[in-house]
Parts: sequence; structure tokens; C-alpha cells
Amino acid sequence: MDDDFLIYCVEHEEENSFFDFKRDIYDFSNLKEKQDFLIDVLSFANCHQSGNKYIITGVKLYRDKPRDFFGVSVDKIKDGADYQSLINDNIEPKIIVDFKVLDYKGNKYGIFKIVETNVDKPYILSKQYGDLKKGTIKIRIGQKNEYVSRRDLDMFYKEKVKSESSYIKVKGIINKKENDNFELHKFDREFNDENAKIMIDDIIDKIKKIVIEKSELSFGTKLEMTAEEKKLIKRYADENKIELTENFFDIGNLHFFSIGLGYSGTYYGTATEREKYNLLSELSKTIAIYKGIKKFNNNINNLYYVELAIENCGKKFDEDIEVTLKVPKSKFLNFVKFPVPSEAIIEKIIEDNMIDNFLKIEKIIGANLPSCKSKIESPALPTSHMISPMKVLEPTYDDYMEYFYDYIKSVSNYNVIDAEDFCYIKFEQTKIKPNEIVLFPSRLLFTEKLDSIDYEIKSKHNSNVLIGTIYNNKNEV
Repeated sequence: MDDDFLIYCVEHEEENSFFDFKRDIYDFSNLKEKQDFLIDVLSFANCHQSGNKYIITGVKLYRDKPRDFFGVSVDKIKDGADYQSLINDNIEPKIIVDFKVLDYKGNKYGIFKIVETNVDKPYILSKQYGDLKKGTIKIRIGQKNEYVSRRDLDMFYKEKVKSESSYIKVKGIINKKENDNFELHKFDREFNDENAKIMIDDIIDKIKKIVIEKSELSFGTKLEMTAEEKKLIKRYADENKIELTENFFDIGNLHFFSIGLGYSGTYYGTATEREKYNLLSELSKTIAIYKGIKKFNNNINNLYYVELAIENCGKKFDEDIEVTLKVPKSKFLNFVKFPVPSEAIIEKIIEDNMIDNFLKIEKIIGANLPSCKSKIESPALPTSHMISPMKVLEPTYDDYMEYFYDYIKSVSNYNVIDAEDFCYIKFEQTKIKPNEIVLFPSRLLFTEKLDSIDYEIKSKHNSNVLIGTIYNNKNEV
């Protein structure tokens, strides 16, 4: 039990279907007070209102003036096991009650929490205890403990029928455990900017030191750095205040000969021409990788992600489960808009299987992976194609892009429907057992923080459409 919450209750809550206040803690040396304790616990456990119930001792409430904070008599405080034992011996089915002593402003307050998981109603006295007769059933209604009515018994029966069907809820995954709330996480991909710059500066220094010895051969196609390569290098130099020499891009009279695209070829030129050309090519590639990683990381680090699961809190097996989430369209990042790596890094991103790092929910203890009804198979990796004994065509950027998005679709196995202001995110789980927890197909991505996610769940063996909301616990990292 959270101390801050309990302190607020001690100071501000009123008596109702969730709270009861006592001037002092129950005196277990007195049979009458032990009977009162049993009736109070019994009544709260049978209350139709769902949620935790609290008996707060050490506080006296009045109708027309502020409450008094007396605290409890320390010598009357028992161990939590003593309270639970009295309940177990006299009430059936079993009621779980947590007990805590709250220290606040020099006083001690005894707090009894009748937990919300006590749902096997009706609870009854299992035997005669003092003046209490076997079979007694009481219920908390507002500020009073009342005997149950026929209507109450009908409601108990309806609740029991409901609890004996499947009852599927959306859960959040927080600290690798299922939770009634969800938690927003921000991506935090580190990139060592300084190491990359040192590497680039070293290549530039080597290029500046080369003195070209020009060849006289001119067989094949004369090589030059492309306009895009020059532009990329010049822009990096300008951004980092690096001065390039006038002949920085001069590679002399270097030529290249090949019989066609995809065939190997031969370079014709001096050693210094080839060395400078190779260094300029390496510089262009390194800068492209540096800028590509930096831009990709920045795009990823602007995103939030949520990990969710479904849990069957009921007592029956179910199948053909359709889960639909409703989220603000302006905050949800549709998977088809996932940041795309640049041409310089996309092959590396794919080879290192980084998409899984961004989207897949790590398997947690007690939860199963989804078995979606319409499973999208992973696409085949782009490969080179040999079109003749000497000619090979390598995958293009477009080939990698197609694979990148096809793989994201296979991981994020959702059907996303855009409406005017909202997105509806759907997936179908084939089956779920009682008490089973099943992870969502993948993380959900958002461009902004959000407070809650509405959901709707349909299934084959539950005629009711289950509607609920899961809330952000606000502990974003």
C-alpha cells in the first residue's frame, strides 16, 4: 500500500462504499470487536462496487466539524497474519485482506485493505461465531453494512456467470511485468559523434598530404568524384569549418575500363592517383554513413513506444479474439511512416536486424507470444543476382527499401484504419486460455505523449463486447 495514497485517504476521504473509519483499531481481546471486524470485512467483500476497499482505524469522523486524528492504541495492534487467520477460519470463500500500520505525524494508523481481486461473491459466515450465525451474508451499501436482499443475490449470480466466461483486458508491460497501466518509453539511441568526426578528419588529412603523380595513360573512362559526392564532402567541411585545398578533388588522369554494368573492370593510373581516389571514395562513404546514422537516430529518438498485452482474467477458454485500439491519429506513428535509413546505412540496419530492436516486445516471464489469425510471413532478404559467369547485379536501394517495409509489416502484424481524428489498430489472436497473458504483435509507436488508450475486444465465446481504457502511469523515461 502506497503511503502517499493512504495519507491522502486519512486526511480527506469520507465514509462510503469504499472507505470506513474507526476511532481505534479492533480490540481482539474483545469478542464483540472481533465480530465487528468480521462483519466489516464480509460487507466490503460483498459490495457491488468494484475496486479496493479500506478500513482506516485511528480517525474519528464527524458530520459537522473536522475529523480527529487519534491514531490507534499500539498494544491492540496484531500481526497481519492474525487478522487473516480470523477471516480464513470464519468466512468462505477465502477473502484476502492486506494490513499495514501507517506512521504519520507521530501517530500510528491501522489500515485494512480488502483487495479488489475478491470477486467470488457471495461471501458468507462459514460457522457460528459468538452472536453471529452461520450463513450470515452482509453487504456494504454506502456508509452502512446491510443484510443482502434478493436483488443482491441476483446480482451476485450475474457477476459469477460473467466471471465464469472469458474476460479479456488490455494490459501494459512495465519493468517486464504485466500492469493495469501502460508506460511510455522514449527511444535513446546513442551515437558517438566525436569518434566519427575523428575518423573523417583523419581521412581528410591523408588526402591533403598526397602529391599526385599523373599518369599518361588514358584508356577507358576518366574518373572524377560525382557532383553528389563533392557536394556531400563540401557541406560537411563547411559545417565543421574545415578548409579544403584547391586541388582537393583532383585525382589526376585516373581511368577505369569495364565491358559493362555488373562486370569487373580495371583501373589505369599511378599509385598516388589510385590512393587519392580510394581515400576520396572512403571519405564520401564515411560521411554518408555518419550523416545517415545521425539523421536516423534523431528521427528514432523523437519517438515514444508502448508495450501492451492482453490477459484473460476470466475462467473460460476463448478464441477468435479481435482487439481494437483507438488512439489519436495525430499522435500515432503508422508503421508505413517508420523512419527510413539512408542508402548508406540501410543494408547495415537490415543485416544487424535492428528493426527487431525498435519494434519487437521482449518475451517476458508468464507471457506468451501472439498467434495472430492472419500471420504475415517475413520477406526474403535482397540478394545479388548472377546474370552471367562474369556479371553480377547487386541489390539496389529500392530493393532494400521494399524489404525494410515488408519486414516491418511482418513484425507489426496489425490492420491500421485511419479515421478523421483517430486511428483504429486491430489484431486477431487465435486463442487464449484462462489467466493467460499474450503479448501484442509489436510495440506501438507515437510521436507525442498520450494519457490513455481506449480499446474494444470481441471474441467467439463471449457475447459481450468488452470495452475499456488503459491509462498512462506517467513514469516516462
